[in-house]
Amino acid sequence: MIHVWNVVENSLQNLWRAFYTKSFAFTVDTNYLDWNTSFPAVSVCEVFNGERMWDLNEKYFGADRDKFQDEFVADIAFFNGLCSSCKSCMQNQKVECGGNFSAIVQQFRTPCEHLITNCAWNGRNFSCCDAFLPLETEFGLCYTINSVHTTPKYGLKLQSNRDMGPGTLDVFALEDVQIHLHSPNDVPYINTEHDLQETILWGLQKEIIFSTIEIFNDANIVEQGLFQRRCKFPFEFAEEDGLRLYSSYSYSTCVTSCVAEAQIAICNCTHHLMPPNLAPNQFEILTEIRRNCKCFISCEEPEYNIVYSSNDYFGDDLGSPITIKLVSLPTTRFIRHTVRTTLDFISKLILNSS
Repeated sequence: MIHVWNVVENSLQNLWRAFYTKSFAFTVDTNYLDWNTSFPAVSVCEVFNGERMWDLNEKYFGADRDKFQDEFVADIAFFNGLCSSCKSCMQNQKVECGGNFSAIVQQFRTPCEHLITNCAWNGRNFSCCDAFLPLETEFGLCYTINSVHTTPKYGLKLQSNRDMGPGTLDVFALEDVQIHLHSPNDVPYINTEHDLQETILWGLQKEIIFSTIEIFNDANIVEQGLFQRRCKFPFEFAEEDGLRLYSSYSYSTCVTSCVAEAQIAICNCTHHLMPPNLAPNQFEILTEIRRNCKCFISCEEPEYNIVYSSNDYFGDDLGSPITIKLVSLPTTRFIRHTVRTTLDFISKLILNSS
């Protein structure tokens, strides 16, 4: 009996030490029959299409325009972090460099109803633009389904379970687009993992099959100090996070806000067109700031892995069919719990046995 209590005492001491050095642990949950598995948010962002841009420039600026105008408009409408034409723009008097840049973006970016069509979830059709809702991102306006950042939230909430199956989303793109897969709390941003974003050009047929690993949190995790658990919950936006561009915290929203704050500090604005008197290395400075943003990971961030991604030619002049599906329903998930939970459990065992 003394030996047993010595073992228990040593275990408690080890747990107390773990509590102060590593305050949480992971266990595997295999009770999968009643799970609802969250499908990722899917964002559709238009990408530059030279032929379409040529036609629109012809419409707005005429056939006799300076062709440098096309390059400038492309840099404004599809800004990717660097405006190469802006440096020489003011030197070219034939080009309209000023004006309302928001209006330029609106004229040259495709609205939802002309961007995607024929949407279906598990074979059931739905109105694309009632579910894929506008979301402001670093890539400009994208259209996103299953996101907490849209108004209303989710647009159409996508979940997979034993009744509905793994889940399949079908979309037909009418223009060149980039597809982003991310958690409902995340947003598309420049640091998005390359595996989770796909550029789909006109006429391609794309099938994306993915797997998911979800993490759930014990109720006591939220009571732990931030620097013990080393992650933030969606409601934990704080003043020290700087600008609050989105309603919920995630690593991607934190980095995007961090970069926007840096742009204000350097440029006194967050517009994509930098003032002409800035030093030529400001883009590199902002890139370095992006790498060093002090952002915690999200406590509620599933892991998505691409199992298969096709790249077949569709051969139809109408556009590009896109299918996104979960390979299978998961049979395991991880639960993040505190060492305190384990300590409480052992303490109850000791009390009950005494």
